[in-house]
Amino acid sequence: MTTIRKPWSREETLLAVNLYCRIPFGKQHSRCHEVIELATAIGRTPSSVAMKLNNFTSLDPEEQARGVKGLSSASKLDRDIWEEINFQSASSAGGENYGWRCYEANANYNTAGCSPAASYTAPIHSYTHASTNGCSVTGGYVYRGTAFPDMYGYYFYSDYCNGAIYAISTAQIPTTAGTFTGQNFVTFGENNAGELFVGSQTNGTVYRLVSTSTGIADVASDDSKVSIYPVPNKGNFTCEVEMKYNGDALFEIADAAGRIWYSKQHKVNSGNNKIPINFEGTASGTYTLKISTESGTLNKKFELLK
Repeated sequence: MTTIRKPWSREETLLAVNLYCRIPFGKQHSRCHEVIELATAIGRTPSSVAMKLNNFTSLDPEEQARGVKGLSSASKLDRDIWEEINFQSASSAGGENYGWRCYEANANYNTAGCSPAASYTAPIHSYTHASTNGCSVTGGYVYRGTAFPDMYGYYFYSDYCNGAIYAISTAQIPTTAGTFTGQNFVTFGENNAGELFVGSQTNGTVYRLVSTSTGIADVASDDSKVSIYPVPNKGNFTCEVEMKYNGDALFEIADAAGRIWYSKQHKVNSGNNKIPINFEGTASGTYTLKISTESGTLNKKFELLK
């Protein structure tokens, strides 16, 4: 008897990707309630859905790092599903047509009866799963905080599978802000000060987005300077900073996750200042010293050795 296999549509594949992102590898089998539920909804067998999930596993770098190979029958559709970022200005009245079902990102998908691509609003950025080891974009926010001026105006987002956090500038130029292997980021948040946070499903931790720029932001004038010594250090060091005025400055130290380990206000004077710092970090690693004044902030990275 000949069995005719029904090709997976893109819509079905996207539903399967969504399920893959929600359940662990150990539940990717035909007896899993969620697998049976999806199979019933799309008119497929639970075994077919389970096999599709295992195809995705073969493309997942996190599972590969654990020695889990999955099945080797991933299709071109499994590999080339697009993720896209679309933009709508604050002044827009709404109603933008982003081109689906005719176009997926900037690629033709089902153009029967469709207008030319130029008739639709194209994404400002897109990528394939295969080109990035990604699987599902996690949308975020535009940074409007004041703690990290170099981040202002950037749109931050992530991908669930590859652990990367991306940023798109106001000029709509994308860049990789950082890659955190092993983290599955599922949500972003914003507090009332405009600072951004990202949540990991991997360990249930909410991280704060911080700048790791070693450049010196302007505090009182363009020739303000800051240095830390010794580097590396064990939490006891001197911060030497040149200021153009007398007043107060808030000194804060944050780890790579954005947790604050030191926060203290110091008096600063016009000219050279030597501020002794003593704090207890939990582990060795890269920390950021932020100096905040009414005129702006300074950010300086340093290494802590415990």
